[in-house]
Amino acid sequence: MQKIKKGALFAVISGNILEHYDKALYVLIAPFIAHLFYPMFNPITALILAYLPVSFIFRPIGALFFGYFGDRFGNKRALHLSIVGMSFMILFIGFVPTYKTVGIASAFILHFLRGMICFFAAGEGTAAALVLIEQTKKKYKDIFSSIYEMSSIFGVLIASSLVTFLTFQDKISTHWRALFIFSGLFGVIIFLMRKNIFEFEKPKSKPAPLAIKENILPFISIILVTGFSCANYAILSSLMNGYVPLISSLKSSQMMSVHTYLIFYDFLMLPVFGYLSKRIGKEKIIFTALIAAAIFAIPLFSLLNHPTFFNVLIVRMVLVTWGIAIAAPYEYWMIDLIAKDERFRVIALGKAIGSRWIGAPAISISLWMFQKTRWVAIPSLYILLTAFVALSSLLLLYRRLLKGRFLAQPSIAANSSK
Repeated sequence: MQKIKKGALFAVISGNILEHYDKALYVLIAPFIAHLFYPMFNPITALILAYLPVSFIFRPIGALFFGYFGDRFGNKRALHLSIVGMSFMILFIGFVPTYKTVGIASAFILHFLRGMICFFAAGEGTAAALVLIEQTKKKYKDIFSSIYEMSSIFGVLIASSLVTFLTFQDKISTHWRALFIFSGLFGVIIFLMRKNIFEFEKPKSKPAPLAIKENILPFISIILVTGFSCANYAILSSLMNGYVPLISSLKSSQMMSVHTYLIFYDFLMLPVFGYLSKRIGKEKIIFTALIAAAIFAIPLFSLLNHPTFFNVLIVRMVLVTWGIAIAAPYEYWMIDLIAKDERFRVIALGKAIGSRWIGAPAISISLWMFQKTRWVAIPSLYILLTAFVALSSLLLLYRRLLKGRFLAQPSIAANSSK
């Protein structure tokens, strides 16, 4: 196993920072620019259209493409291609014409660029984690897995800070393009940095077939655990920011301040849970978090029957804590499930399906169920269901791999990433 070269750690995780910066940036910017692309609609409809889930299709396709590319030409070449594509798509958003210039075609251009960012990000996220974890000594893999997840939160922090600054300066509607142009140029710098650091792998004449059938239980587990993780994050952040003001007298500004503190809490606690994963075992940490979510989701959300600031804070703190428990060992856990020659495509596709088809709909489905039932704890059902099915898949997976010695050892070792 190679040692990570000096500067390679930042070269690897910087792309993940860029991906999550862009993802958070668009979510935060959309309310300010929706009218520029959909001026013929009312503000709510315009915002709904601005949030069209284009990643539902683009990300799985990107996972298949980059999975094949990475398995044949190497993970580092996949990183090279993904960061170039992602950077230019982000940069182009900074120059995209509005409805005033080209009419409704502006919306199609915007969403096509968003979709292509998701396409390239499917390769960036998986390839970066593989390069980082595979080149880390086994005793540090849990820690580096949590560091990789910290880089995701760091990207969100940067986006939130910049948008907040421009908002207080009352310049967000005139300077939003600069935020995309800045990140696109930063991506080009990352590409040049990687070019001088990486030593490319020797291409294979032909990669192994897509090994879904051979890895069916790990593949399903990756989908379902990813789905729970993404749904939990969407509910504790984006949903709660808009949901709590609907059911209480608390203001959106108060929810945003709580959200900022939660991001810092998430960032600081990731290495703590990375250390716990190393000491206790990543499988046990993930399993315990899913059990907690399945058991306590409904009682936890029942606190919203009395939506005081303190009760809302407790709900969100608990949600983010079991989310961190899964996020910290998440990358290493997936890599350790799949044999090296098969893992890129299996992991990339599993993450894409889980995040886009299970995690992404959490907000709209929860809001729709609340509209139908008026039960304030209704989002807990989505968390409970996704936790339960993820837990069930892990029970089947580890019972088979450990042959009855369920979670008897900290690593399954069947397809070790050593």
